[in-house]
Amino acid sequence: MPNPLALSTCPSLGLPHQRTAHPVPSRYRGKWARNRGLVCVALVGLFLLTGCARTLTAEHAAPTRAIDCNYLPDVNADPGIVAGFDWTGEKHQYGEPVTLYVCVSSQGGGSVMVTPVPSGVTVTPTKRLLEPTGSGVEPFTVVVARGAAGKLWMRQLDQEGHGVADIGGPVVVAEADGWHFAPSH
Repeated sequence: MPNPLALSTCPSLGLPHQRTAHPVPSRYRGKWARNRGLVCVALVGLFLLTGCARTLTAEHAAPTRAIDCNYLPDVNADPGIVAGFDWTGEKHQYGEPVTLYVCVSSQGGGSVMVTPVPSGVTVTPTKRLLEPTGSGVEPFTVVVARGAAGKLWMRQLDQEGHGVADIGGPVVVAEADGWHFAPSH
């Protein structure tokens, strides 16, 4: 015969229940019996919150310096050149404006652009001027039409218009109900 005061909480979560539980010591029986419902609710709430953590995240904060960007591929194995992107891989709706940060060393000024752009993908503005004393983090707005996909590229020019960096960035991946950025390989 099972012990009615045995540790019995949330059997649907795989926790011990009446048939397999060990008896609760007598000094805790009254307190445990009163609080087991609260413990069950708290555990279920904790599991739900941690299971949904990806959908509850705050908006991705802009990096404050180019070196802080999350996608900085090696530029011909030269660690002194900073050129890349900052983006997240979360899913977006088609037609929704999404910020993509281009990250470069801004010393000497010049300009940066996202080009070429795949068909069905719009990036604005077309070009940003770099302030010689700026952070090197330049925001661009990306809008993707249904079914559009392809790789984004960044191109940095010096003040005379000569190429400084030409870096492949994230890939726009189309899905049935939206799109997301993914790393290019």
